Amino acid sequence: VTARLQSDMATAVNAAVTKAVADTEKREDQRAAMLLSAAEKRYSDDADFLNKQVTRIYALNTGAGVR
Repeated sequence: VTARLQSDMATAVNAAVTKAVADTEKREDQRAAMLLSAAEKRYSDDADFLNKQVTRIYALNTGAGVR
């Protein structure tokens, strides 16, 4: 009886640990995806800003931007 109880307890603990680890990994993956998405958006916004600035500077240097 004691051996069976210990076996059942070990099985339950292992299942709980496995689930906890899986949940933690899922949260870490979601956080990594969120951070990557935010970094990509920031890079895209920065690249757009820089492209506009370069275009503006080019226009000013070529006289196209002179009114």
